Amino acid sequence: MPPEIDALFDDETPAAYAVYKYCCSCVAHRILKIGWEPQLNYYTARRLILTGMFLPVHARLPLIKEAYSKALRENDTRVLKLLNEQFEVKEKAAV
Repeated sequence: MPPEIDALFDDETPAAYAVYKYCCSCVAHRILKIGWEPQLNYYTARRLILTGMFLPVHARLPLIKEAYSKALRENDTRVLKLLNEQFEVKEKAAV
């Protein structure tokens, strides 16, 4: 995982982060097979980004847009900063 993504979870224990990565990997696989799942609506912005990192690049944008919207609602400045710097989502999310 890129260090920028790892840094979002530095407040979690290594075991919890490992479980998050495993679960997000499984969900990403299911997204590719059957599409958007309702439980994604309950994910935090950080977990949406982590799930998106397990998807191919061309399939990440819907999760990144949703993570941006959730980060605005959650006032998660670390996620907003990451998305603005790495993904340049600010302009794309408004569309």
